[in-house]
Order: sequence, then structure tokens, then C-alpha cells
Amino acid sequence: MKTTGKKMTPLSDDIQKIGKTNPGENLDLNRLCMNHYDPYLFYDNKPVLNITQDEFVGIFDLQSNHYFLSIDQVFRLGTYCELAMPKLIALMLKAEWEGFFIRNDRLPKRDRVKS
Repeated sequence: MKTTGKKMTPLSDDIQKIGKTNPGENLDLNRLCMNHYDPYLFYDNKPVLNITQDEFVGIFDLQSNHYFLSIDQVFRLGTYCELAMPKLIALMLKAEWEGFFIRNDRLPKRDRVKS
């Protein structure tokens, strides 16, 4: 089987790429959070993400203090950033699988889900 040499990037890298979609118009990622003084608002007039800025920073911490976004939060982020439906679905699946793999890896070997 031939390998492509591509590696899977963490969800945090994808979020950073989403924030840099338009050249010269970077999305202020902190404004997505609920405790920002002037948050970006979703269609329901609530902040895009229902997490604090401290929790948001935890998304980029790939160690034991990592914060996992729920599928609902990823959906809100992707919809707010006007991602195409295939990219939105891929991002949601990636968030779910990333959380599953990391949590499963932290379990003792006897309790891990068999693949």
C-alpha cells in the first residue's frame, strides 16, 4: 500500500486556518467566546461559542489540559464562518473523532475500545 505522506492535523490547526480565510481580514478568534466584551454573534444573537476565552485557549493546548469542542460548538463556528457543507461536516467529524481517540488513549489498556 502506497502512503501519501500526509498527516492528520489537529482541529486547533483547522480553527486557525478558518480564522485566516480572507487575506488581510483575520477573524479575531477571541471574539468568538461568550465572555468577550464585544463577541461575534450567531444568528440567535448569542456568542458564536458558548465557552470562555480560557477554555478557547485550551483548544490549542495539545497536552493534558486540552479542551475539546463539542459538535454543537463546531457547527456554530463553521456555520458562522460560512464553511461549505462538506467542510463543515468534515470538521464536525474530526472534532468527534479527535476527542474519542485522545480520551481512549488516556484509558488504561484494558479499558480501551478495540478497533
